[in-house]
Formats: sequence, structure tokens, C-alpha cells
Amino acid sequence: MPQQEGSNVPLPTYDWNAADKLREIRLFTKQLKTWLRLRKIKEEERVDYTLQILGKEGYTAMDRWVPDDEAAKQSVDAFLKYLEGTMDSEISQRIRVYELEDIKKKPDEMVDELINRIRHLARLAQIGDGSDKAIEFEVERRLIQAILYSPYPSNPVLGHRVEKGAAQGAKRNWSFQALGKV
Repeated sequence: MPQQEGSNVPLPTYDWNAADKLREIRLFTKQLKTWLRLRKIKEEERVDYTLQILGKEGYTAMDRWVPDDEAAKQSVDAFLKYLEGTMDSEISQRIRVYELEDIKKKPDEMVDELINRIRHLARLAQIGDGSDKAIEFEVERRLIQAILYSPYPSNPVLGHRVEKGAAQGAKRNWSFQALGKV
């Protein structure tokens, strides 16, 4: 019996736990498109094959996807672009969390400007459940950190130089209310 053309092409795999998810989805997309082409999978069956390869997580992603039109729901290219966009958004969100972790007061920045900057980053980073309460809690946490770890010799809010060790102790003992209502 003759072997079907393209049948020896290995099935592409996707690692949902990959450290670099964006790279992983791009590599998977290339492998999948080659596999579908060599296996001569019909256009209307390509989404089904893709979901079978991706497994439960793929089906979950498909359920969350709201395409612009119904025809896109049958397009493997549109679905893969959606997955790539999801991974890209997740990476951007992580970067915003890192920026928030490292936030410091700028030398000429007023405290209310700092608060607005922290609030903006917290919303972009999708902190907590995204509620105003979660965002304001994050603002309180980061405000103390940003001011106490300010790299400038004189801290205008506290009125004196804050050394790193003193800042760590102060961070434990100070509360947002100690800084006053801003």
C-alpha cells in the first residue's frame, strides 16, 4: 500500500508552559502551517485539527475568542493571530507589572503626579481584580515604596535624607495615612 504524501511529517506541538510564549506561538504557527499544507488538510477542517493539536487550552482560548465576523471563526490564520495577540498582551502586562515594581519618584515630580502615574500603571498591569479598591490598595503600597526608595539625597515628603536601611524600617512602620492625604 503506498504511503500518503506528507504522512511522515511530525505533528506540531505547542508548549503552553514555555517561558517565551510569544516565540512559542510563532514557531508553532510555522510548524502547523507546514503540517497542514503537507498533509493537504482541507481549509474547512484546519481549525478542528488545530484545536485537537492544542488540546484543552486551545478549546478554552477558542471559547474566549470573539472574532469580528463569523467567517473568521473558521479561519485558522485568524485564530492563530488571536492567540499571538493574547500572548503579546500577556507579555505587555508582565512588563507593566515589572515597571510598577520598580517605580520611583522623579526629582521634579509632585506627589499627586506620582499617584496618578502609579494608578495608571496599576490599571494597565491589571492588578488584582481591577476594581477601584484593588487599584487604590496598590497605589498605597507603591507610593510608600516609590517615595522611600527615591534615589534623591533629600526626600521632600519626609523632610530628611533616607538611607536604604532606614527606608526598610520606615516602610514597615509607616502607613499611607502617615504621609497625609494627598
